[in-house]
Amino acid sequence: MVTFGATPIGGSDPGSFKIATDGCSRQPLAPNSHCEIGVEFAPLAGASGTQSATLSLSYTCGAHPGNASANLSA
Repeated sequence: MVTFGATPIGGSDPGSFKIATDGCSRQPLAPNSHCEIGVEFAPLAGASGTQSATLSLSYTCGAHPGNASANLSA
């Protein structure tokens, strides 16, 4: 079984993205199942050009910790 930690958004423009739905953070995930995280582009007033950030998800599988990430850009 895998257990997920928090789901922070970091990187250069984290304020331009927001987590809309999160079915993974702090949840256990059984074998052969899945969870989803929905992210929305929500740029701050006055933002211009390409906005980018990173979505990170820490996890523990048994005694083995890890981290998965996804690049966000709009």
